[in-house]
Amino acid sequence: MGKSKLEFYAKITTSDGREITKRVEEEIPDDPNLYDLEEFMSTLDDYERHALKARNGICEGITQAWLEQAKKGGLILRKRPKS
Repeated sequence: MGKSKLEFYAKITTSDGREITKRVEEEIPDDPNLYDLEEFMSTLDDYERHALKARNGICEGITQAWLEQAKKGGLILRKRPKS
């Protein structure tokens, strides 16, 4: 049997209808032991580390893809006007 996996999917739909999608997958611990508090807490800690890594990865990936798409489309970055 394979390892359990946590998957995050992200999609940005641009104003002109284009879709940018990304997927990140991260292995997570199998079968937490609910009867041993110390072991359970260790497994939960491991799960949280993997979940945060996946979350950060999907945010980085979709943002990078969005910026690349914007670059191809000729997005012009301007300074904010001073208030």
